Amino acid sequence: MNIWFYAMLFILLLVLFGMTIFFYRMIKNIIEMIFGEQKNKKVTFLLIAISLGIILFCISIWNIGLLVLLHLMGFILVFSLINLVVKAIAKSNYENFIVWKKLQKCYVLPVISTMLVITYGYWNMYHVVQTNYVVKTQKNIPKEGYRVALLADIHFGVSIDIEGMKEVCEKVEKQNPDIVILCGDIVDENTTYQDMEQVFQVLGAIKSKYGVYYVYGNHDRQKYSGQPAFTNEDIMYSLSKNGITSLQDEKIQITNDLILVGREDASVRNRTPLADLYKEVDKQDFILTLDHQPLEYKINQELGTDLLLSGHTHAGQFFPVNLLMEVIPFGDAVYGVTKNDSFTAIVTAGVAGWKFPIKTSAPAEYVIIEIKS
Repeated sequence: MNIWFYAMLFILLLVLFGMTIFFYRMIKNIIEMIFGEQKNKKVTFLLIAISLGIILFCISIWNIGLLVLLHLMGFILVFSLINLVVKAIAKSNYENFIVWKKLQKCYVLPVISTMLVITYGYWNMYHVVQTNYVVKTQKNIPKEGYRVALLADIHFGVSIDIEGMKEVCEKVEKQNPDIVILCGDIVDENTTYQDMEQVFQVLGAIKSKYGVYYVYGNHDRQKYSGQPAFTNEDIMYSLSKNGITSLQDEKIQITNDLILVGREDASVRNRTPLADLYKEVDKQDFILTLDHQPLEYKINQELGTDLLLSGHTHAGQFFPVNLLMEVIPFGDAVYGVTKNDSFTAIVTAGVAGWKFPIKTSAPAEYVIIEIKS
């Protein structure tokens, strides 16, 4: 075990200890508001036991309860800072802020704020919207250009069900895409074999001019599961059966002026260098590259990629994680469009998200891209 394991363990224990203290104080304050000051040691031990019980119930980092607690802790800290500012401004008049003091003491505002954010996040995850981009190119493509539909990070089984998936696919089809891109993490460790087959069947049925193309994400093969529900061969068979073309460090000539390059996911060791994939690529063609993780922007630009499509980040999925990801480099981008000369990269927040059916940092989305000359 390396130092990072012990560092993460220490941080986790620190967070859990902090949560226990927060909950003890919150429950104690509420009881004292109702019954008056409590000095009985038995009551103190009972409150500590209740607080520990709440924390232990949520001790798994995969449990949505812990997500609620983390948000609650965050809001408690925010309102505690606000309270310090109010005290500093009000000075001696602070004692007259009776209602504010009661709300602060019982953590009413943090609780309400947490409820609102979690409710919004739940609604936002299930409310899949369309996001549009226009990409201009100097290359010689048809006057009408190309319309690309991009779907990624469905993580099928976390939030969206098969009926919801059908609705999304119907909306995509109404946009009359020339090409449909599935940019990884369509399924993950929580997806059953039956769900895997169903989702690829629905996605493969989307009508488009040049077909549906897929690249792997880091979760699709269920590599983080101790008991995978399906194998890589099962995925490949389902893709083939439903007319979806898989690209694993491969390229395909879509039209006489459009080349599609599909990368193996960056989590796979020794994936083919991009330069090797581009050896026989005509740089006069429009080069559309798919890479689940938003990486190697500089290399793509140097080699002549016109448009790079990615997912993976979920745009942070939770606020303020998205802001931290902007400060601490997670990849070359977190969300949205990046443009540098003739090179453009787009990162989608994804149709859904990972593990939790909650998303507060960005919309749950599918993307329609217009490539124009």
